[in-house]
Amino acid sequence: MKSSVWTKLKYFATHNWVQKLVSVLMAVGIWYYVNSLELTENTLNLPIAFVNLPPDMVLVNSSDTIAELSVSARKNIIKNNSLLKEINPYVDLTNARIGEYEYKISINITNPDLQFQVNLKKQYVTLKIDRLEIKNLPIKPKIIGQVSEGFVMESIILNTNEAAVHGASEAFKDLQYIETGPIDISGITNSIEKIVKLTLPASITEVKPSEVLVVVQIQEKRLTREEIFPVKLNNLSPGYSTPQPPQVLLILNIPGSLLSGYKEKISISVDCSSVNAPGAYTFPLEIDAPKGIQIVNKIKYLNIPFALSSTN
Repeated sequence: MKSSVWTKLKYFATHNWVQKLVSVLMAVGIWYYVNSLELTENTLNLPIAFVNLPPDMVLVNSSDTIAELSVSARKNIIKNNSLLKEINPYVDLTNARIGEYEYKISINITNPDLQFQVNLKKQYVTLKIDRLEIKNLPIKPKIIGQVSEGFVMESIILNTNEAAVHGASEAFKDLQYIETGPIDISGITNSIEKIVKLTLPASITEVKPSEVLVVVQIQEKRLTREEIFPVKLNNLSPGYSTPQPPQVLLILNIPGSLLSGYKEKISISVDCSSVNAPGAYTFPLEIDAPKGIQIVNKIKYLNIPFALSSTN
């Protein structure tokens, strides 16, 4: 019995198998084609184009910039996203008015041969439109940060000091200048040149020029410091000492680049090789300081004599 069933199945599978395979493939193809023709509904969110706005007006804001549409179309059309190129929601502003009003959203179908239905979820959009004005305003550089210690921002130079600003009339009520993008001078020690864009405040549509060359001139400043330094006693014979460690007050004029750790870089000494008996002496000072540091009180001698005594 089993052998008979197996024989029949084998015969069915091998007899005219090419024709049977073609029939199966045709059936699948027909099913796929018919299924692709089936209508399906989908939701699309597409940007709204605002067209034909009169040149003396400007769009300040809109309640919506995206249109939500319900689209009924064949599955194959929706699947390959061709509708995104064929459906274009727009608002015609040919008859726009100053103020806040509702405007109708229309749909432009670029290929009417495609069979589909489109319905807008929202038919109108609220727009605020103002009169376009053009004014020349000064340009203000936006400087952030601080230069390195010992340096100062001496001046800021622009290749142009004014910009033609295009925008809504209401935008100029409190707008007195146009600011550049930020220019960071944190920690710099040299003058810099930088091309920066001008910012667009709210309701400003265009600024000409759109960018400017900014030159920030950084100058090294000199600082005055009063410091007390110990005096080294060089070549002092054994057995001699001073009642108090000798010191001297110096008034220094220091460039900014040498400000860091300047005190440790200065040494003051005297040559005590002439000391051969207890008494008071006046020594010429030897001051070793980095080049660029100026000594304001030019001391050549230590005016207070040293009292030296023998410890023998």
